[in-house]
Amino acid sequence: ERGMQLAGQGDGPADSSPLAMIIGDHSYEVTVEFELRGSVLGGLLLFYNNDLFCGIGCDGKRLRNFKLGKELSFGPSPAIAQSHLFMRVQNVENVATFFWSEDGTHWQKANSYEVSGYNHNVGDGFLSLRPAIFASGKGDVLFKRMKYSVLQS
Repeated sequence: ERGMQLAGQGDGPADSSPLAMIIGDHSYEVTVEFELRGSVLGGLLLFYNNDLFCGIGCDGKRLRNFKLGKELSFGPSPAIAQSHLFMRVQNVENVATFFWSEDGTHWQKANSYEVSGYNHNVGDGFLSLRPAIFASGKGDVLFKRMKYSVLQS
């Protein structure tokens, strides 16, 4: 009821030990509410391994986008001057769309990625692409009300 605290580790998602869930559905949605506490970056990913993931994060100042295991550096990122946010990913038949919200009601699209290539042929390891939450930096992220739903495609 009070949430789950995830301590920041490393400098970004690749070295932060994301907490992932194994799912079996081809189309799904994951929504999570979280609070940043300290100088920390937290967010929501689709995670294959430390070298191959995509998603979004926030450090309390701006939104950060990740693709193919790296932070994207093109274009300005939305300024987000608050520590309490909501994030969502909808993965519909390998097209993942990430959203963020300040209130959990009004959503803004962050980015979309085609993720069918996030697999063993590219990343090795015989893993699967899994929804995950992460915290990196100094501080922690309090994750609350994580919801998983199957989507009809």
